[in-house]
Amino acid sequence: MAHVTLIIITEPDAPASEFAPADYCQALEASGHTVELVARPGSSRSGAAFAGLAAAGGDLLVVLDPAMCYEPADLPRVVEALQSSDAEVAVASRLTPQSGPFRAAVGMLVRWWTGSTDPLTGLIALTRSAYAGQQRFAAATWSGDIAARWHDMKTQIAAGLNFSLSGLPYWTMDIGGFSTERRFQEPSPEDLEEWREMLTRWYQFGAFCPLFRSHGEYPYREIYLIAPESHPAYRSIADVIHLRYRLMPYIYSLAGMVTHEDGTIMRALVMDFDDPAVREINDQYMFGPALLINPVTEFGARTRLVYLPSGSGWYDFYTGAYAPGGRAIEAAAPYEKMPIFVKAGTILPTGPALQYSDEKPADPLRLFVFAGADGQFKLYEDENVNYDYEKGEFAVIPMRWDEAKKTLTIGPRRGRFDGMLKRRTIEIVKIDPKTGRGVDFDAAPDKVIVYDGKKQTIKFR
Repeated sequence: MAHVTLIIITEPDAPASEFAPADYCQALEASGHTVELVARPGSSRSGAAFAGLAAAGGDLLVVLDPAMCYEPADLPRVVEALQSSDAEVAVASRLTPQSGPFRAAVGMLVRWWTGSTDPLTGLIALTRSAYAGQQRFAAATWSGDIAARWHDMKTQIAAGLNFSLSGLPYWTMDIGGFSTERRFQEPSPEDLEEWREMLTRWYQFGAFCPLFRSHGEYPYREIYLIAPESHPAYRSIADVIHLRYRLMPYIYSLAGMVTHEDGTIMRALVMDFDDPAVREINDQYMFGPALLINPVTEFGARTRLVYLPSGSGWYDFYTGAYAPGGRAIEAAAPYEKMPIFVKAGTILPTGPALQYSDEKPADPLRLFVFAGADGQFKLYEDENVNYDYEKGEFAVIPMRWDEAKKTLTIGPRRGRFDGMLKRRTIEIVKIDPKTGRGVDFDAAPDKVIVYDGKKQTIKFR
């Protein structure tokens, strides 16, 4: 367990109750860590006010500057003043002790710098700062206070792809943009409709980013404040939120690939296709190995040019219409749908409708198999909320489609974890160029099996 010295930088005249970190200290102590709380006024810029703390010893010195008393350039002096200690030093700004992020930040710091086990679960840091290697510390980056304009939405696609190409798998943005133009804050009827359409297109894009989140200044971004339920904007945003939840088995498996296989989620086309035509494409990308995502970034557009990379066949996600790769098409892009294409050979795992991510397990699990090429996928599962996967507490179910034999093989489950489904129903829907159907969660499946962890091979005609 760790001895933590928690240093709060206060305003010179701020009452102690304003920072009230006692609850968070208690949470750390309850997990076995000893905590020493120290307050230091923020009037000194030299770092001298902290020099005496270096002799206190302990494992970790956490310096928190919730009121931003220090400019970023001053904080290194604080760290320097503490460096004579044998303890590790961490500094964070703009975290108020009353907030959840304060507790999460301290818990993560204790975990990272001391290697101890902390009861705080599922922690992740969301930051606008980034550097090579930060994915090792459960850190995700968002692109900052971008503007709410169409061309800003388009540039976010390339921003996310460049992040992924740099080896940083968890990137996100403010859906709808953070800073809004006055014409959207006090809109005319025409501007209101443009705002609604832009938010719709941005949500459609954002649902296929590693982290799906909306944030910004007024106007508010809650779906019910964007448009009434009868409006196509409301219907589309609701549909894409539900789709994101339906795809949770696929998305969580991609996250498992990030952790265990150094994978990525949002992939520039050059990462997957040896096709010279994709080298200059910065507004399309793969979401995992299966889905070709094509955001619509022009007001009023109802089609968009989509290049289908060579070396694969492609299915329209919604209709199942098949097209060979190596060519550009003018894809339908109605108000309520962004063009999505599925690579032939894909095994796409999906789950039941959810209101929140761990509402219920993925049972039944529905697999959409897109014929036309051999394919494989590994379904990854763990306890969802803790770090036991680092101890080997997770399970992988390999799946393989054999195009020549028209067989789907669901291999033996490898691994285990507490709460794992030992038996589950798997519904299988096969899609090929002749079926004329796309992804439909309500349609009757072609095959239904009960999977108990043992290998099964399912034959199709």
